[in-house]
Amino acid sequence: MSPNLIRLSGLVAMLGGALGVVLTPILSYPWAYNSDLYGYFGRAYFAVYLGCTVDLAGLYTRRKRGTGPQGTGEFEQEKIVLGMTFVGLTWGRSVYILEYWGGGPGEEFSRLQVAGYSIEIVRLLLVLLGSVMLGLRNRRTNVLPGPVSWLLIAAGPGGILLSFLHIPSGTVLLFCCTWVILGYLLLKGKVASADQISRVS
Repeated sequence: MSPNLIRLSGLVAMLGGALGVVLTPILSYPWAYNSDLYGYFGRAYFAVYLGCTVDLAGLYTRRKRGTGPQGTGEFEQEKIVLGMTFVGLTWGRSVYILEYWGGGPGEEFSRLQVAGYSIEIVRLLLVLLGSVMLGLRNRRTNVLPGPVSWLLIAAGPGGILLSFLHIPSGTVLLFCCTWVILGYLLLKGKVASADQISRVS
């Protein structure tokens, strides 16, 4: 992935994260559950996961870039965390297709859609756990500014608390806010590569 594509991934993440923030109050508002529009708003949430996944790919590429003998060990540990978060987000896109394309937007949820919702809970926990671990890793390596790392960490327990608003939009609200910031940092080229971190250390 070229530097320009990495920056582009940051822009896509900002848009996806912002969409997630905007859709949260819409999907959690009581009238939405009984509205034919609920299914359409739910389908739009697919773009949120897509944007976050693209940003994660850009973050992975940026961190991997220039990995030499010194930076390899650090990056190998971080790669596991990035991979876990990637699986959760990719799984999220697949589940969303199952949930919101398994029936008409204005129809009652089918058995297929209900099954997708059940799987959704498991993969949300994977995304939240990945966020916390990524934040903890970055607290140690200083790849990202301190407040961003703390926001990644807070997205885990905060997401569980915000689930009472709506699942999944409330659950990943803080995650989406963080991804807007991460996207901006990638867009501006302010995320250090693995070898840069190792040289500073």
